[in-house]
Amino acid sequence: NGDTDVNSQKRFAFGGVEPQPGYTHILATPVTTNKIRFSSTHRPHFHIGEFRIFAPNAAGYPEDATSESADTDVAGLVNYTRDASTTIAASGQYVVNGRNTDPENVGDGQVAASGKSWIAQAEGEKWLEITLSEAKEIGCIQFTNGWKSGDGWNALINNYKLSYHDGTQWVEFASFDVANGADFSEEYHTYGLLWTETEFKFYFDGEEYYGDTHTLCHNETNIFLSLAILDKGWAGEVTDAIDGTSMKVDYVRYFQAK
Repeated sequence: NGDTDVNSQKRFAFGGVEPQPGYTHILATPVTTNKIRFSSTHRPHFHIGEFRIFAPNAAGYPEDATSESADTDVAGLVNYTRDASTTIAASGQYVVNGRNTDPENVGDGQVAASGKSWIAQAEGEKWLEITLSEAKEIGCIQFTNGWKSGDGWNALINNYKLSYHDGTQWVEFASFDVANGADFSEEYHTYGLLWTETEFKFYFDGEEYYGDTHTLCHNETNIFLSLAILDKGWAGEVTDAIDGTSMKVDYVRYFQAK
């Protein structure tokens, strides 16, 4: 498979849990609150295009969170995020090429427009706190993430939590973590790396999933097999959870181009 663009990450799911460009959480029992919080430890920075807080709606909610017309796709929708009195605070933002990456962009009604998203800072916990002018009944939370290129989505987040404030504390009501779907101790997997003069291509169980420009080393080098993690955001947050872990290697093959 040679269609992975250098410097772009395909949608790829370890353990069968695939990140999505849009998420919809319908509350079985609506809650009354004036604050909603989104948080994630995904690294490095990421994009949130739209973040919708819907009032309960008898006719339902948009089926496609990535729809540019989501706010009007179903009759009777009220999106509190877009109310002029709503305020939006964030943990920080990633500024690139002078683009507008303000958190207020999550309520502008534009899902995939260039420069119209909140881009979180690269390090630490990332969060959005959306405060309504007064306590409102909430029936559904919907948001989009990543950035669109053609028909595909890139750089989708691998974890998040959603919470509401009950007047005393934050109460979590929804979460997602791609790591919860993967247990690499259950069976052997094959890992591959194509190393050329100009690029790297990475493979998991025969599927190409990541490409990057080759700027590191153009000399002969050794092959090391270890559990070392480069703290550059590629592997998510690096914690002490790796202490005491090990791996088993069944075989190693390497090939040289003729």
